[in-house]
Amino acid sequence: MKPTFVFVSGAWHRSDYWGPLTRGLADAGYPSVAVTPRCVNSEPAATSFQPDVDAVKETLVNLLEKGTNVIVLAHSYGGVVGTEAVGDVVANNPGFAAQIKRLVYVAAFVPIAGLGCYQLGIGAPGPENPVYYAPDDAGNLVLTDGSDEIFYHDVAEPHRSEYTAILGKEPFAAFGTPPSYLGWEKIPSSYVYTKLDRALLYHIQEFMVKRVQDVAAESGKASVKPFSGPFGLFSLESGHSPMLSKTAEMAGILSQIAEEA
Repeated sequence: MKPTFVFVSGAWHRSDYWGPLTRGLADAGYPSVAVTPRCVNSEPAATSFQPDVDAVKETLVNLLEKGTNVIVLAHSYGGVVGTEAVGDVVANNPGFAAQIKRLVYVAAFVPIAGLGCYQLGIGAPGPENPVYYAPDDAGNLVLTDGSDEIFYHDVAEPHRSEYTAILGKEPFAAFGTPPSYLGWEKIPSSYVYTKLDRALLYHIQEFMVKRVQDVAAESGKASVKPFSGPFGLFSLESGHSPMLSKTAEMAGILSQIAEEA
């Protein structure tokens, strides 16, 4: 039986933007589920990333209890959420580890212990990620004008405008929660670099991947080597949202990973 892909969304996004990739994978015979985020547009604003983590955990456990094999695909801020959720599920249900075939990060933050999402790029050489948001009085970060150029600069119209129009507010606290679990310590992982990214710059993606590899080697806690082997690292000439701008290429990469799994 082919594995089911579980999509974990980035900040400010709902699950709608996974639609093209869902269809692309379905054409290749792979089912998928896009988890509905709970922090975006939450009122009152969520005080941590836990609502998003819980949504992913519930989706995973529901599939795993049915005997379904899964591949978790996490985008942007979703990398932190997916890492925590997968690590939590495996820590509390060790028998499920064999069914979680891979944790795939695409243009995603990759966490280490003690650091929240907004801290993960600190220390990277070169330019910092751009600031394209501002705080409101309710504890949210609200996107500023031009966010379409940050997230979707290589996405064709009318889709670019359609997806920009449904971006929401993201609680600031969701970006500050450090992980308690590191899924990449127990589950094989892959990273899809987006080399033309304007939201999470390419050199910062590389910095995070290398740091996780170094941390895993130094700590001795990881039972698998992160981002290793022929399916460990991929690259796309893409902006921040290749599920929209490079859908066929993304589906091709994921099909390779799934066949290996």
